[in-house]
Amino acid sequence: MTSENDKNTPPATPASGDVPVVPETPVPEAPAPETAAAETAAPTPPDAQTVPPAYSPQPDGAQSYQQPQQPYAQQQPGGYYAPAQPTNTLAIVSLVLSIIGVSLVGVILGHIALGQIKTTGAPGRGIALAGLIVGYAYIAFTLIFIVIYAIIALVVVGAGAGSVYN
Repeated sequence: MTSENDKNTPPATPASGDVPVVPETPVPEAPAPETAAAETAAPTPPDAQTVPPAYSPQPDGAQSYQQPQQPYAQQQPGGYYAPAQPTNTLAIVSLVLSIIGVSLVGVILGHIALGQIKTTGAPGRGIALAGLIVGYAYIAFTLIFIVIYAIIALVVVGAGAGSVYN
C-alpha cells in the first residue's frame, strides 16, 4: 500500500555523477566509398573502348571541314547581292481581274503571262494559273446562270402564250 506522502513527493533525481545507462544497439557500418560507387554504377560494356570516333581523322592529323552551302543569292563583287527577279506583272493582273469579275480579260492575260513565264523563267506561274482557274470558273458559272435563266424565261413565256386570259 502506498501512502499519501509517497504520491506527493517528487521522484528522486540521480546524483550528479550517476548517468543512466542505455543499452547499446548494434549500428550497421556503411560500406567503403569505392565499393558503394561500384555497386550502384552501371557496368561498362567490354567494347566501350573500341567505339570509333564520330569523324574520320585525316592521315596527316588535319581535320577537313566542308564549306557551308549558300541558301541565298550569290554575293556580287563589291558586297552587293543580286536582286531577286520580280513576279510576272501580267500574272498578278490576271488574278486580280479574274477575282473582281472581269474574267474574260483575266483569262487572256493569264495565258499571256504563262507564255512569258515559260520563256523568261520569271516567278509567278502559280499566280497565273490561279488567275486562269478563277477566270474560267467565273465564266462557267456565268454561262450556267444564263442558261438556267433562259430556260425559266422560256417556260414562263411559253406558259403565258397558251393562256385562256389572252
